[in-house]
Amino acid sequence: FIQIFGSPESKSVHIQKIVKNWDLKSQEVLFIGDAPSDYNAAKENGLHFIGVGDTIKTIEKFNDYVIDHMHGIGEIIGEIAH
Repeated sequence: FIQIFGSPESKSVHIQKIVKNWDLKSQEVLFIGDAPSDYNAAKENGLHFIGVGDTIKTIEKFNDYVIDHMHGIGEIIGEIAH
């Protein structure tokens, strides 16, 4: 790891710092998470998102990719990249 982020700042603030510090465009960033707060932080910052596990499926507005485990994630990343 190059950096590790945690409380008390929000995930959204951490994302903003990462995008700025690494001179990225938000559409170039992929957030992989397993919680509704992960999804919300990604969407607040215009990121692509892949949800992992059952918890993420509880989000009513969720319309991104969801997987049960990390197998096959390369295929999804390929779809997002095009």
